[in-house]
Order: sequence, then structure tokens, then C-alpha cells
Amino acid sequence: MPGLVGWAGRGRRRCGVEVPLEAMADLLCHDPCHSTDEPFEDGLFGATRCHNGILQVLTQPHSREGRHLWLDGELYNRDRIDPRSSTDPQLLLDLYLRDGFESLYRLDGLFAAVIYDPTARQVHLLGDRYGLRPLYWTEYEGRLAWASELKAFLCLPGFSPRIDRSALRAFLGMGYLHDNLTWFEGVRRLPAASVLTWDLEAGGASTRRYWWWDRVSPLAAAKEDELAAELGSLFTAAVGRRCHPPRRVGLVLSGGLDSRAILAALPEAGCSAFTFGRPDSADNRIAGRAARLKGVEHRFFDIDSSNWLDRRLDAVWWSDGMLDLMHMHGVEALGQIRSLFAIALNGAGGDGLAGGGHLFDPDGLAHHLEFRLGFARGAHPGLYSELESYFSRLGSAHAFYVDHRMRSFSIYGLLPGACQGLEYRLPFMDNSFQELLYASPDHLKRRNRLYHRMLLHAFPRFYKALPWQATGAPITWPRWAARARRALRRRGTGCFDYPGWIRQDPGRALFASILNHPAALYPEYILRDQVQRAWSEHCAGEDRAAELCRYLTLEVFLQQVFAAKLRPSA
Repeated sequence: MPGLVGWAGRGRRRCGVEVPLEAMADLLCHDPCHSTDEPFEDGLFGATRCHNGILQVLTQPHSREGRHLWLDGELYNRDRIDPRSSTDPQLLLDLYLRDGFESLYRLDGLFAAVIYDPTARQVHLLGDRYGLRPLYWTEYEGRLAWASELKAFLCLPGFSPRIDRSALRAFLGMGYLHDNLTWFEGVRRLPAASVLTWDLEAGGASTRRYWWWDRVSPLAAAKEDELAAELGSLFTAAVGRRCHPPRRVGLVLSGGLDSRAILAALPEAGCSAFTFGRPDSADNRIAGRAARLKGVEHRFFDIDSSNWLDRRLDAVWWSDGMLDLMHMHGVEALGQIRSLFAIALNGAGGDGLAGGGHLFDPDGLAHHLEFRLGFARGAHPGLYSELESYFSRLGSAHAFYVDHRMRSFSIYGLLPGACQGLEYRLPFMDNSFQELLYASPDHLKRRNRLYHRMLLHAFPRFYKALPWQATGAPITWPRWAARARRALRRRGTGCFDYPGWIRQDPGRALFASILNHPAALYPEYILRDQVQRAWSEHCAGEDRAAELCRYLTLEVFLQQVFAAKLRPSA
């Protein structure tokens, strides 16, 4: 995705090695709509930004009183914090000059920023409350370097990428990387709600949090109907704040509950909806009914065995290999989506947080990982121990879901779109909505109880009669009836048939040609026999699709990084 790149040195002398800022930024510019600001360098510090002309179109840095700021992303509550600020960068820099980082917890948005303060001889990297706008950093040769995409570090003089074995273990076990891991040793993601400060005099980085979930106090008492009504009101307001300008906003609409809630809360004019998958899928049928009910334009894109791999090798590059290609749903349709709108609303965080999908008993982490996240504990005992430690540090199931699932998995499904000229907004991650949801009693959130009540109270037209894709029945049905309906409904109408598509050309030919190639790079990290056995068993009828997609993603990423092959430009 377009974003920030830069470096900071140490001491008072000018840096002796030139850091190619323009080359780093070029690796973030994936589309003709992307452009780069003039690089800023003074011998101790250098930075620039690539942007897509949708957000923060004014040239950066934004400067005041000798301090300089670069911003990637946006804020949704600027007017509520300081109506005198005319731009997001101005507000961020004003807050910094006024009280340092004491007011960052008030900001609602998806953003990453860099502040250069020559007076204090410091550089600060900061990100949004939930860490949903990635920013990576590393220390090398006595300097700090940062970038919004991992691949930008390949341009650093003297930087030699080495695959982090912990990252490899996580990717093969889950299909994504947890905590602050990246593929490269020594390169980490900036943690959520954090400020990383680099001392230009002495060198060295320190990190501190400016907000955490323990700031939110549990509700002592709550009436379920009142709570559902308040959540519905907060969600509607959150969608409204993310719908400007309306002519450029739309959403990818499925047959689930989350994107339909956004559709129901949309302003009455100016937006459009897009669905992809198979024409006979429940997703398409239900999404079409919901769009007609709202009266918005609805388009559909058919994904099948012939086109599902068209853009996914490119998307490995765009997402820095942080997401396996099985979960890159819809990248085939990015051109059509972009022709309809430039800003895509997304329902990430709906069912998983509002619906209680994150909840489990204190000793039930294994159950949660196995049944909610598809993680096989017995096959990956070392990784499971890491996740246990990670969970204990985060302190709650809600925080674990946001940091582990949202920040480490869901957000990477959106980055290919960001690399192709789309921006994304996540109404469910609105601060006020999340705080009330976090404070609500767990017993009300389990099994979608509070979420369903909220939806029926706020948007009855869209939920009383329209079915839910997961069950084939409206959410007003009793649980036993919905389960019976789910068991009886017609099979074979899902959106994707990855196991079957991998056995058919062009998928079969592509998987075989890459994984069986004698010059493949993955055998340095995985036994070739292990991969070949999975391929043979899948072709013989077993379902090894998830495993094979991870192997293919790994090999493609290794080729892109170490051999400069299989990149979009190649």
C-alpha cells in the first residue's frame, strides 16, 4: 500500500551512506494513480511519502515551528477534537506541540505518522489505536529505518534480508504472522497504540503505549435493550463519519451480517455495492436483495476456476507475503470495484467482536484457536506456546482478537486493494463503538445475542426477513430452527471451491510448475518431500488446499524477494 518511508541517523555528523529514499518510495507506488512527495533530507534524517491522491492530497511534510510531520491514513473525528484544524496533519502536529502525545488516545482513525523534531533531536513513529495501518521499522548500521511496506527495506544499503524462522512457523501453522513479526529478521511492525522514539544524539529506539483496553471500565449494570439501542446509534454515526464524500464511497457486500449493517446505515444517496463469488451463491442472492431494499446500485463479479489466480501472485507482492493467497478473496475484481468507488467500507470486526466470536473461557484458548481460527494445536506445539504467551500479554479475549486476528490477518486482505488505488474504512472499529462493546457484559455478547438485538433494533427492514448466509435463515428464527435450516439447505452454493479449483487448470498447472520446479527456493525452509506429499494427496482427492496455498505463497514471496521474479512488474 502507498505510505511512508524514511531513515534517521545518530550523532551530529552527516550520514556517510546515502539512503535511496526515492527507490524505497518507488517500491510503494504500484499504480499510475500513485505519486511521491519531494524527499526531505538534512543529513541526519530523510523521509518521503507515496500516496494515491485520495487521502491527504496536500504535499507533505506538514511543518510548524521547525517540526515536520508525514501522515499516511486519516482521522474521522478531527472536527470534534479541534475545529480550528483544517487538515489531519495539522491537527496531529498541533497536538504534539501542545502536549506531546498525551492526546493521541482521543484520535479515531486509521493512520501511521512520522514526526521529526530537530529541536528535541528525536524522531517519532506513531500509529492508530488498533495498529490497523501497518508501519514497519528496523535498526541497522546504527540507524533507524521505516516503511509502510516490508519490501521497501530491500533498497537499504547493507540490508540483507533473512527469513525469520518464528515467522515461518507462524505462517505455516496459521497462514499469517502474529504479534509484531515480519518475514525479515530484525524488522518489526509498530505495535498498536504506540509511539516509537529514536534518539538522534545517542541512537537507540524506545517504545511506549499511549492507550490500552484497561482504560475502558466494565459496565456495572446494563439493560440489554438500552445497550443494543446505544450500540446501534454509535454504529450508525460511525458509518456516517466514514461516508464523505459519498460519491466516492461504496462497499463490498456479502450475504453476512456485517456488510449488510453498513449498507443499512449508509446515507441515502451516492453509494454503491459490489459482490463477488459465484452467481448461484447465497452471498450473491442475499446481497442482491439487501441492495434492492436499500435502493443502491449493485454489481457482481463472477470468480471461478478460470480466473481465481489471475491477480493473486501479484497480491503476494502487494501484501508482502503476510497473507496466504487462499484468503485474497476478490483481488480479481479490484479493477471493477475501483471503477465504482475509491473508498471501500468494510465490515471487519463485526461478527468477530460485536457477535462475540472472540469470546472463550479463560482456559479455552486452544478451543478458540482450533474452531474460530482454524489452528491445529497438536501439529504446531511450539507456535501454540508462543500464542499462549502472546495472549497473556494482551490480557483479554477482545484485545487478543483485535491484535491477533484483525491486525495480523484481516487487514492484510485489504492491502492489495490499497495498492491498486482503493482506500478502506472500518466502521466497526470506531472508538466509541468499540469502547461500549468492550465494556458490555460477556454473557450478553455470546452467540451473537447482543449483536442480533442491535441489528434488529437499528435496522429491522434488513434483518427481520432477509436470511443470514451462515444459516440460510433470518436472525429472528430460534437457534434450533436456524440450525435445522442450515442442515437442509442446498449444498454447493458457496462462494469459492479452492480444493476443486487447485485440481483444475489453470490452477493445477500453476501449482505444479512452481512447487515442482527444480530451482524452487522453499526447500531451504521446508522439506521438498513434505510439499510433494501434500500435492500428491490433494490431487488424489484429499483436501490439502490450505496447506498448498501457504506453500505456494511462501515460494512466490521467496522468488519475489531473493530472485526478483514473479513480481507484478516482472
